[in-house]
Amino acid sequence: VGGSAIGSGRGGFDAVKIIDAAEEMGLTMVFIIGGDGTHAAAMKLDEEAQSRGLRMVIGAIPKTIDNDIKLIDRSFGFNTAVQEAVRAIKCAKIEAVSAVNGVGVVRLMGRDCGFLTAFASLSSNDVDLCIIPESPISVEKIVDYVQSTLKRKGHMLITIAEGTKIPVDGAKEGGEASGSAKGDVGMAGTASIKEDVGKWLVQILNERLGGDKSSA
Repeated sequence: VGGSAIGSGRGGFDAVKIIDAAEEMGLTMVFIIGGDGTHAAAMKLDEEAQSRGLRMVIGAIPKTIDNDIKLIDRSFGFNTAVQEAVRAIKCAKIEAVSAVNGVGVVRLMGRDCGFLTAFASLSSNDVDLCIIPESPISVEKIVDYVQSTLKRKGHMLITIAEGTKIPVDGAKEGGEASGSAKGDVGMAGTASIKEDVGKWLVQILNERLGGDKSSA
């Protein structure tokens, strides 16, 4: 039987059931489009197909705004994400400039990688501080740099990748993350990705710099 079919799904992965269905339909090629997790799933499907001795090709096509797939320079969706992130950065810049000692904080996606945040920051030409997982930095250094930048130009713009792990003074590795707790803060340092390191950073800056919600 010739032809092709396209579908989408998220969650509920079961390699055995998927290969059962593919075998029942007589499929010889299965292409999977997605990011890091999708490619890991593709490997499991390939292993299951090979274990059965099937003449079936499992092809994985990289598509993720995180750009975190090894062996390729750029994945589908990354350039568009950078363009949209630049728009968000420029909006935050306007807000920061409009306030006395205004600090704009833009938290961008990327999972455990800072590609999107770094590329968007460079493309915008508006960012004073870019914080990414690949370049560790402490809260103290962030606060010191924010203070010096505000004295120099009266406003500041910070971008931070969602997977950034920021050690707080006196913390133990893997400590609980919250606005006032000591510990590593961010997606990579917590048991849940629900922790928003951007909101946490805003709270810390307000606490350390004596500002309010309207200033950062």
